[in-house]
Amino acid sequence: MARLYDHLTNAPEGEPLNFSFELYEAGWASLEIAIGDRTFVIPAFGSTTDGLGDLVRAGLQIATGASHVGMIFDEEPQRWGLAVEPAGLSRNNERTARLTLRDGGTALRADGWSNRPVWQWTAQPVLEGYVTTDAFANAVRTVVALARRRYSDAVYRERWGYAGSREGFPLRGLQAMEAALAVPEYRE
Repeated sequence: MARLYDHLTNAPEGEPLNFSFELYEAGWASLEIAIGDRTFVIPAFGSTTDGLGDLVRAGLQIATGASHVGMIFDEEPQRWGLAVEPAGLSRNNERTARLTLRDGGTALRADGWSNRPVWQWTAQPVLEGYVTTDAFANAVRTVVALARRRYSDAVYRERWGYAGSREGFPLRGLQAMEAALAVPEYRE
């Protein structure tokens, strides 16, 4: 049986990836994404989506073999979508992914394209690059671990309050991702 990545060869080499996350007031955060020498800042997204938790779950899914992951960062009515999709195998047989950040504008209508998976959005990318899947998961782990050290549970719950629920820090997801990354990915 053929695997998805068997059909995707000669992927571009992965670039360095870094995230920077900040909770700056109740229900609002910012996220900076740097791929290679290109950077984009989502200046404000609200707690109508679980931004950091969604990023953790995306990192975990990619670390455990998912081929497509999308996240929404919502500023009502503005919306950004971050997509991770397969790009093939590197020369070292590492899974490589195309990372795309798209500006969804204010297309929040039910019939708009923004309710589709991010990789199907028609908007032109505001940031795009190639990373290994391990580099993506490790960059997520790094920014989330830094946020964990920076914000206590009480501060995180008070400042974030995902959809009014006073959601706690996504610690379970972070620990699951750390466990997944501790196992080397099989490569032939």
